[in-house]
Amino acid sequence: MKTKSIIYIALAAILLISIAIRETGLIKIDFYKSNTRLTSTINWKGINTSEPENEVSQMVNKNDLSIVILSGRDTLYKKINKFVPIVVKIDKLDSGPLWFPLYKSTNYSAVASTSLFGVGYENRSNGLIRHLEIRINIIGRLNITGICSHRKAKEILYKSIVEKIAEDTRNKFAELPKVFFTGKMKNSLAMGK
Repeated sequence: MKTKSIIYIALAAILLISIAIRETGLIKIDFYKSNTRLTSTINWKGINTSEPENEVSQMVNKNDLSIVILSGRDTLYKKINKFVPIVVKIDKLDSGPLWFPLYKSTNYSAVASTSLFGVGYENRSNGLIRHLEIRINIIGRLNITGICSHRKAKEILYKSIVEKIAEDTRNKFAELPKVFFTGKMKNSLAMGK
């Protein structure tokens, strides 16, 4: 009877130690299947892409756009190409618990924003009135079945959100003329406003 108790206590201790080591990231043991479903809505405010009449309007190639996505002080995504980076900030991210051992399921929501404005855009006489504010709202559901640490579950969650924000930002900004990205534009997030 005494040896059974010692065996159970030893097995429980080994299990707890292995879970603690796995959660801290010292040992990576992941065997899982994940499924993410999400939708997004994009709100544009204050768009005025008027140009001087002598400039020919060329649309920008979405693969030429540079995008940086921030959450707090962390850079979650950075792809630099031809143009000045569009800095997008994740303002809010809410999700349920991701610490359950074998099955994690959570609904989540995120809000991201960016703002661009043209130098001298308040002076309407020069014809360069450009101001753009974007807000992206994301709602989704994440299901993970199997052995997956809390850290890895958060990584999967952030990756799905960041990829969607980058895709939506790239697609929306590609609808603007190339002159919008010629260096005359300033990103209020990059400037600390």
